[in-house]
Formats: sequence, structure tokens, C-alpha cells
Amino acid sequence: MNLPNCKKILVSSALVAAFFLPASAIAFDAELEYGPTNPSGPWSYGYTASFGSPFIAFDVFTFPSFAPAGAWQATGGDQFLVLARDVDGDLFFHPGPGTERAVLRFTAPTTASYSVSVQFIDADGGDTSGHVLLNGDTLSPLAHFASTVASPTFTDSLTLNSGDLLDIVVGNNGDYFSDSTGLSVRITAIPEPAQTSLALGLLGLAGAATRRRRDFSRSHSSVLTRSSLR
Repeated sequence: MNLPNCKKILVSSALVAAFFLPASAIAFDAELEYGPTNPSGPWSYGYTASFGSPFIAFDVFTFPSFAPAGAWQATGGDQFLVLARDVDGDLFFHPGPGTERAVLRFTAPTTASYSVSVQFIDADGGDTSGHVLLNGDTLSPLAHFASTVASPTFTDSLTLNSGDLLDIVVGNNGDYFSDSTGLSVRITAIPEPAQTSLALGLLGLAGAATRRRRDFSRSHSSVLTRSSLR
């Protein structure tokens, strides 16, 4: 292998490895990343007028007495149809008085495998329903909890494409009162094994090319040394 080709392999392998080989998994936490902008990173805060209807983003960030750390609401909407943080900083949401559902939405920032953990937490003594939906699919939800009194949990590993939507939804279950529902959502993007293997293979090829270059240089140097002694 000549030296110019060797250099090309080294440079190409380094570039591909840098692109395909993530340094580590990337974690997203809905509570830690909650803030006064909507969307906030991959998270969006909103509601649907009924189950399965289009997502409507909350457009007002306020500080009501029941959510001194800040609450997202809709202009002209019910004051308790919110996604907010309580005095302890814990995330919670509350459905509307009719068919309105409060929704926390995660938009996948990149195509990858994701480890998903969602927990609905009984925070107010009422009873709500909970759903986890992928791309708005209400016919085949990833999870459906008829009651959140037992603080149910959904965990799974999902392959999401960039732009895919994961919706965490709470409904009033027919009773609007005392329906504040705590929420814990942690999502981790995991490096793809295929991409990692490709990067490692290219790095191995680069290493082999480097060894050949070193052997060639030593052999060439040895020939020159013997020639100079004659």
C-alpha cells in the first residue's frame, strides 16, 4: 500500500469514527429540563381537546398559587389544565374538566435506540387515566393505565426515528377534582451497536494501514542503510 493511500484511509476512518461512535449515551429528564420556554429542548407542553385530537401547545407560562415554580397553561383555558412544577420542584400535570387531556411530548432529536421510563404518580388523591403514545397512535398505545392510583410505570426500549413523537397523556377519568398527577419521565438515547461496530472496524483498518506504513518505512530504511555501506 503506498503512502498517499495510507493517509487517505487514516483520515477517512477518523472522520467516520467521529460521526458513528458516540462518546456515551445521552439522557433526557423531563423534570430537570422543564422550563419557561415551549418547547424546552426535546420536550413540549400542551393538551388535546379530546383523546386522539391534535396536540395544542400551551402558550402561557404563569405562577399560580398551586404551582409556585411555574405552570404552562392555555390562553382562555381552564386554570387547572396545566403542566407544572410544585413547591418541591416535582413535575405534575392536570387534565381539563371535560375531555381535555394534558400532554407532555418528547420529540426524538436523532434516530437511535431509546430506553424509556415513564411513571404516573398519584399526587392528589384523585384518579386519572394515563397513556403513552407513539406518533399519536391511539389504537395501539404503548401503554394504557385505566387508573393511576397505584402510580403505574411504563418501561421499554424503542427504536425512534428523528422527529418521532412520544406523548405522555393524562385524562380526568370522569372526575375532574383532585386530579393532579405527578410525572417522572427519563429517556436515554443508546448508541447503535451496528454503528459502533462499523466505527471500530474502520479504526481497525486504519491501525492495519499504520502498521503497514511503519513496516514499509523500516524496510526502506534498512535497504538504504545497506546500500550506503557498500
